[in-house]
Amino acid sequence: METPKNSDAETEALQADAMGSDLTRKLIRPRGEKLSRRQREEKLKAERVQEKLLSMPGWRISSDGKGLVKVRVLRDNRTAMAYTAYVNTATEGAGHRAHIILSGPRVFMTLESRARHGGFTESLLDFAKDLG
Repeated sequence: METPKNSDAETEALQADAMGSDLTRKLIRPRGEKLSRRQREEKLKAERVQEKLLSMPGWRISSDGKGLVKVRVLRDNRTAMAYTAYVNTATEGAGHRAHIILSGPRVFMTLESRARHGGFTESLLDFAKDLG
């Protein structure tokens, strides 16, 4: 079985120090539309979430409907561990919650918003999209 290659962004993320890298700052900082912080944390309607997921290959809504799920298969165990540490650091900095399971080169991720309403927000979807 052929092992998938990492994207340039993944490679950069894995090689950089997660606390100070430019990529980490890009993931933490709001991007795209100029929305206020409050607008970025408002609960999105189901139609808007489904629309955004169409442009996010590999991401889907978790079975409990509370988060976004993705499985990444990386080059090897060491790369998977580095990616897991990076995702954890970036997620905390962005104000979201990550549940991560590492199994060899596979990384199983569930991202959830820490917003009071517990639903999907613009910032959570943008963050997941930036992770790839």
